[in-house]
Amino acid sequence: MSVQQAHRSLASALKPWQYTEADAAVIRGYEASGEGAQTIHFLHGNGFAGGVYSPFLAGLFARGHGLIMPDCQGHGASDAGTRFIGWEATARRAARVMDARLSAGHKLTLPPVGLGHSFGGIITLLMAAREPARFSRIVLLDPVLFPPAYVRVMRVFNWLGLAQRITPMARQAMRRNRRWASRDEAREAMRERGIFRGWAPEALDAYVQYALRCDDDGCVLSTPSWMEAGIFSSAPPTLWRAVRRVSVPVDIVTGLETYDFILPSVRRASRLNRHVRVHTIAGGHCFMQQAPAQASDFVAGLLLE
Repeated sequence: MSVQQAHRSLASALKPWQYTEADAAVIRGYEASGEGAQTIHFLHGNGFAGGVYSPFLAGLFARGHGLIMPDCQGHGASDAGTRFIGWEATARRAARVMDARLSAGHKLTLPPVGLGHSFGGIITLLMAAREPARFSRIVLLDPVLFPPAYVRVMRVFNWLGLAQRITPMARQAMRRNRRWASRDEAREAMRERGIFRGWAPEALDAYVQYALRCDDDGCVLSTPSWMEAGIFSSAPPTLWRAVRRVSVPVDIVTGLETYDFILPSVRRASRLNRHVRVHTIAGGHCFMQQAPAQASDFVAGLLLE
């Protein structure tokens, strides 16, 4: 099956769903039933959405994996609320949403595989450390494993109300253009710029489709600037405790050209926990968007081991 055929097959199989929290917040997402292989629970990166990864996930779906793809708070079609609820609360919410989707009809012989990119990788790690039986294994794609000193410093700066002012990516998120006249205009504005540099055309198309909301007045990014900045300017306080506690197999896949802090941190994680294996692959922080088929093949190979 070609990459294009796999992508079309997944697009036709994706079914939307929604879950309402006790506080009336609505989390939305997509899922697709597999054909015998383990179901994958996938969480996206900050400012993205589950569907943005369709070209990458299509290769896993083509191999028979079912998919559950929630959009976290303020991403994709999910409600934003008025403030970022935090990393730990996001992990607890993701667990509730996952349980609701599994009880809605997924027939599993094994617990799902936890798969996540960047922010979504850390949320997956927190979920696995808190409930060892939740996943059979986890695969973290360029997770933002902040160094311990950074986690401590960000707690202080958040307490002082200074974090968003001193965090470069948070300041960038607040300044970013978020509105265009059409999806086509947005696509051209993003092509080969910033985080989108090197992305495959089908990956950029998926971003424009799933990470923007459009109406008669034009298109706007689904994720509010304050949400994106709030995530960029914070870190989970229990991050390294989770690294030590996780007891299922953990594969961390990093791009060779990713952010400078990630490679030393994932190596530290592998020293702290014997369940952690580290792999590198060509590309940057969004390597799965730069070469979706190759990244899918790599992850599929890990799941067969």
